[in-house]
Amino acid sequence: MYTMLMLTENEVKKLRDALPGYKRDIFPPILEDLYDNKLVSLLGEANRAIGNLNNAKKIIPNPDLLSGPLLFKEAFASSEIEGTQTTVRDVIQEEVELSFESRYDQIQAREVVNHIEASKTGLRLIKEYPLVSRVLKEMHSQLLEGVRGKHKTLGDFRVGPNAIEKGNEIVYFPPEAKDVSDLMSRLERYLNNPGDKDIYDPLIRAAVTHYEFEAIHPFADGNGRLGRVLISLQLINEKVLTYPVLYLSGFLLREKKNYQECLLRVTTHSDWKGWITFFLRGIKEQATRSEEIVQSIYDLRKNTEQTAKSMTQSPNVNEIVDLMFSRRVLTARLVRESLNMSHSGARKLLVKLTKAGLLSLINSGNSKANYYVNEPLVKLLENI
Repeated sequence: MYTMLMLTENEVKKLRDALPGYKRDIFPPILEDLYDNKLVSLLGEANRAIGNLNNAKKIIPNPDLLSGPLLFKEAFASSEIEGTQTTVRDVIQEEVELSFESRYDQIQAREVVNHIEASKTGLRLIKEYPLVSRVLKEMHSQLLEGVRGKHKTLGDFRVGPNAIEKGNEIVYFPPEAKDVSDLMSRLERYLNNPGDKDIYDPLIRAAVTHYEFEAIHPFADGNGRLGRVLISLQLINEKVLTYPVLYLSGFLLREKKNYQECLLRVTTHSDWKGWITFFLRGIKEQATRSEEIVQSIYDLRKNTEQTAKSMTQSPNVNEIVDLMFSRRVLTARLVRESLNMSHSGARKLLVKLTKAGLLSLINSGNSKANYYVNEPLVKLLENI
């Protein structure tokens, strides 16, 4: 597993010349040199898989029903790549701020919740601003709030040296802190250059961007998670992906060793082709997998609606089923306000759905509110 190591200036000076470090002159790559029949074929397959995924979401008109569960899984897998150990149910428990017996378990779950919220912030901000450091810094503040790395400066680029280690061995030195702002400005220009967007395929540009962000390692912590969010933001910003439903971290988690080694080989061997080939394979495989997940969510929602209608004659069945999938956890107050019904009516409806096995009741004992979890959706999230 690769981890970040904070070093003193003197320690860095002694080691930097002997070990792999940031290479300014390999970014951006001359992409024309990378293309061959195999890469062009893989690029076409990856784009078709993304197109099929975009079309698949049309079976569910409300995008929140898809983006909610898949953002959850993306955050879960991305956090696991960084060593976070938690469960789907613990994350849901933390989402509604119920108490934990173990502070450690609570912090682990909070990391995933923060990841979800940071992703939502990024999705909101790119509707107003280009993909620039301002967006990334605001996301970073949310990502590390109250968790590991919180003692480091939130929302600001690092001010000291660091290194990436594997086990007890240093394998990479990011650039010096004094160069980070300049390098990030260069990356911003690449991200937002309309000329490049017209020439190079967005999937390849996303691969290049991800490498460069991870190579710069602009923050003291959280770079891996933030860099993976950036992939979806870039693809959405360039209108390749309609909604954040790719869930690429599922593939990157399964291929964690190859993922990290392919990134490192760009630095050590200028192996852009190896990294881009790996990235495109991930896009192709995970877009296909996510298309299957979209169908599973659709089928589950349809079955949930049928079961709910067999249990109640409420005219609000469709709306509450949508709420179950977009929010995962319901309260009587949320149902009352969202569906414009009485509190007692909302509570009775929740009780009926619980008896039908569609919801499960959780209560910390310290809260006056009862929380109702979409049980079939939780089981789906645990198994995809």
